[in-house]
Amino acid sequence: MSVFKMDSDTYFIRDFVGQPTDLQVYDYMDQHTDFEMVRHSGSRWRQPTIVGLSPRAQFKALEVFGVTIGGDQLKELVKDLSFSNSAGEAFHFCVNRQGLCFLIVYSQPIVRLRINDRFGWSRYGVKPQLSSRAILWSICDMSNGAVLVPPSSAVDPLEDGTAGGKSVMHSCWKKLVEEKNKVIEEKEKLMEKTESLLTKSLEEKEKEVVSLKAALESLGRSY
Repeated sequence: MSVFKMDSDTYFIRDFVGQPTDLQVYDYMDQHTDFEMVRHSGSRWRQPTIVGLSPRAQFKALEVFGVTIGGDQLKELVKDLSFSNSAGEAFHFCVNRQGLCFLIVYSQPIVRLRINDRFGWSRYGVKPQLSSRAILWSICDMSNGAVLVPPSSAVDPLEDGTAGGKSVMHSCWKKLVEEKNKVIEEKEKLMEKTESLLTKSLEEKEKEVVSLKAALESLGRSY
């Protein structure tokens, strides 16, 4: 299976409008040392590479920090890259491997607006290697709201080698793991409950069949 490796922070993915199984990978061509709250015009993005399940796709899966995303999981990723509001307006994210997000705004020209929250790569088993730099606000994982980077005017705690930095990193990822395990446990309980109900229903149906069979045999003997 051909796999596209997102091995650079300049690669950004977005959904392929009209194609629910594919996404597009753009390469940002301008200065990328600082993506903070800057409007990026479409002219700064290299012609996209297509990753997906349709015949037009050049690659069938995406690799992010060693994790390969393909098949149904790739379809879910495509869905996560866009959303609609109550008025039916569609919005699209452009996301890199760090989880850095741009909101694509269809104006003249098309612009990409920086979003503070990080994309929820954790949903796909990906652990972003967040770069160290000054952070002035909380950066959250938008899939579950967990704080990835607390407010700081100096160092990114997830990259800080001090005991305090390691403690913050450990607590953040511990929370993510706990929440993920909680979801798994809830799904297992639901499956067990469903299986129990199905077993009970099957037993009741078998009893009904036995009763009907006995009634038919009795009716046959009476004639």
